[in-house]
Amino acid sequence: MIFVDGSNLHGTLRDLGIEINDYQSFFKFIHSRASAAWGSSLEGGGNDIRQLVRTYWYVVGGMDEWDFTSIDTRGHLNDRFMKSRDLKERWFAMAAKEQPELSIEAQQQMAFDNWYADTSAWYARKRETLDGMRRFYYSVRRSTDQIDIIECGHWKPNLSSHWVDEKGLDTSLAVDMLALRDAFDVAVIISGDADMIPSISHLKRMGKQVMSIELVRGPTHDERGRGFSTRMRLVSDFVPRIYESDLLRERFANRRAALED
Repeated sequence: MIFVDGSNLHGTLRDLGIEINDYQSFFKFIHSRASAAWGSSLEGGGNDIRQLVRTYWYVVGGMDEWDFTSIDTRGHLNDRFMKSRDLKERWFAMAAKEQPELSIEAQQQMAFDNWYADTSAWYARKRETLDGMRRFYYSVRRSTDQIDIIECGHWKPNLSSHWVDEKGLDTSLAVDMLALRDAFDVAVIISGDADMIPSISHLKRMGKQVMSIELVRGPTHDERGRGFSTRMRLVSDFVPRIYESDLLRERFANRRAALED
């Protein structure tokens, strides 16, 4: 079975500047490389992991709801804004520079209004991104019955810093990997997250073998990595490297025209 941390895969492909246009073929390619790596380790060079049981792809499916048209939301965020020294100082300085003739009270109100509008626009963009991701997952589901896309991750927006914290995705992947252990002999993992290590260690104690896929920038046999977790490499039974050049030789992948923000 292949277990995929969707956020990790997306970030890695984005960093490599690669776009996948056929994910079923992509995961079949991953399986073929995993099979070759596993088979070459067997006595006599056997190649016994021919059957790909299933690919489980874990993705973000939701985010915290904020209604920026609500008076309650505005009041709550105003309190949060006033308690944050960094936010107040930064946005007050911009308001004072833009409208120096205003009173301090008016500049403070302007500072909050500007931050609120900017934060509302940022949140709307994150919602559009999530909606686009859902449409993409729907198209993948329609194109294949060999990939299970599991929308388990959740975004918790940090409105002060304009950042999202991802929750639940790696936990769901780890739990399912252990729950499904009787259905596979080898778990192939696409994730550089060291949080996976306890689950990997537990699987190995139960007699399973674990393979972590490393996607690498550059041509084949270039030893420069992308910061793949050393601990993941040490705890996994195998770590096949798949290079940027390997993917670009395949019909399912091409160079991304423009990277996303």
